[in-house]
Amino acid sequence: MRRHDLAYLSSAARPQALGETPSVLLQPALEHWVARHRPLVIARQPPNSAQILLAVTLITPHQRHRCRCQVPHQDLLRITPPLGIRQCLEPLPKAQATLLERLDATLRTHGITAGVYGSLAWEVLGGPGYRHPQSDIDLVCDVDSMAQSILCLEALQDTARQLPCVLDGEIRFPDQRAVAWKEWAAAQNQPASAQVLVKGSHRVELCAVDTLLESLAHA
Repeated sequence: MRRHDLAYLSSAARPQALGETPSVLLQPALEHWVARHRPLVIARQPPNSAQILLAVTLITPHQRHRCRCQVPHQDLLRITPPLGIRQCLEPLPKAQATLLERLDATLRTHGITAGVYGSLAWEVLGGPGYRHPQSDIDLVCDVDSMAQSILCLEALQDTARQLPCVLDGEIRFPDQRAVAWKEWAAAQNQPASAQVLVKGSHRVELCAVDTLLESLAHA
């Protein structure tokens, strides 16, 4: 179970919306989402929790809401990886879809798996209303070696230069820690002792570049 994975809930699940937004607004939308057997996303988990923290972006009559909820482990029916790039091309203009398809082919050639999250994924899962022409495209790319990391960065940078919208997202290392790919690209020109912001399964922290490189060396 990793951040960005998709969690499908059992029919008996009754997740409750968390946060400051009045539940009277979000709860009906959340229940409607779950009743249609749509997945939620695995969020960063509180340590030692008996509940699984999930997230979903919901559209109400007035706006979009990022909603969090918790469910016990037994409510999880199945967990799958994020949607792949090829599953998310239809909502995109043809030129952007072609660039993303080419990126996916390049990454696959080098054994790199890329998943889609953010507004593009929600558009595929939930229908129209999540994106506009300038919406970012968010990817999480899993790398297992330094060679894959370098190749992944090159492919992302090349695609980002050609896209009219922002290509954002993360590179994720074998120990499941992830770094924004643009920050990781910038870090390649910094001393190994330089620090980057790392997003883990349970916390966000600063981590030295050489520590992450070591995780690749020992994968």
